[in-house]
Amino acid sequence: MMRLPAAARLWLLAVVLPCVLVACAVRPPEPTPELPAEVLYEQRISRLTAYNHWRTSGRAAFNTEQDNASMSMQWRQTENHWVLDLRGPLGSGSVRLEGNAAGVVLRGSDGTVEEADDGQELLYRYTGYAIPVDVLRDWLRGMPSPEYDVELEMDEYGRPTELEQLGWHIRYTAWSSINGTYMPARISMEGPGIDVRASLREWELGRD
Repeated sequence: MMRLPAAARLWLLAVVLPCVLVACAVRPPEPTPELPAEVLYEQRISRLTAYNHWRTSGRAAFNTEQDNASMSMQWRQTENHWVLDLRGPLGSGSVRLEGNAAGVVLRGSDGTVEEADDGQELLYRYTGYAIPVDVLRDWLRGMPSPEYDVELEMDEYGRPTELEQLGWHIRYTAWSSINGTYMPARISMEGPGIDVRASLREWELGRD
């Protein structure tokens, strides 16, 4: 049996091993869907709206002409009550927005407590970032808000790839399967004067 010189064996390992690692990292292709994308989209929306308790968390990067910041983000929804936590270098510190049908309350780590009907107004006043909080819960779940006009593109699995709503351009670039439902893993949101990149690492979905 022929033995390769040591230098040749090292060269072979250097060439072959990365190829093996890459092959192992490649995920198998998703099965071809059996239903039209439009039907799968409606089925997914129906499942999402049936979950009245859900939570997601991850990281978000905010970029404007004035500054940029990266922070942890968590959204918790229970029936009509929601909580948005942002923790990171916000200048004024961390912030929590908590809302329901009665309005929205902002609590800052510096002791600030403010109330308003509009969560976007509160968040902008405290952080300088203008985010449409009232529809964010839908965008995070990978669906347009049913209250506003939308332009929507989807893939063959009925998952939104891009949507235009309220002057914002939303792109979904990665998904996770949670309880048999596709949930966004990476989202790009471009709005007036601001870009937001969100990486959602954890999802919990539940219903009563």
